[in-house]
Amino acid sequence: MKKKQTLRLIDGTFTASEAKEVLMNVFSSKIQFHQRKNFSSKERFGKDDEVAVRRMPELKNSLHKIAELFSEAESKHYVLTITSDVNIVIKKAKEKVVKEKPVAIIASEKKKATKKPADGDKKEKVKTAVKPTRAAKA
Repeated sequence: MKKKQTLRLIDGTFTASEAKEVLMNVFSSKIQFHQRKNFSSKERFGKDDEVAVRRMPELKNSLHKIAELFSEAESKHYVLTITSDVNIVIKKAKEKVVKEKPVAIIASEKKKATKKPADGDKKEKVKTAVKPTRAAKA
């Protein structure tokens, strides 16, 4: 396996409205990714995902810049050439990354978390899941 990869994401000449649509979709998708990631962190661990909280405003700021830039380009009927590469570097993680497995919890957060055993007669304590480490920023 190669340790470095470069993948071409966007490569073309677009009308201003097409370019705006492509870039708005890419940035909106990333914002939604971080919103889901942060929501998941709040639900599972009771706290914000630090990377998601930092990245969302940065990405939203980029959306505003795109809207401003392409507004003028659309009014003047410009075409835009856009290229975007995704650079991937594969390296060994410093810590073991724990794969997440969902567990059905039946109790409020204030009470001890329990789950129903298969036979339904007794309740067992559920161990708190270990938060996985971040191997890379999304």
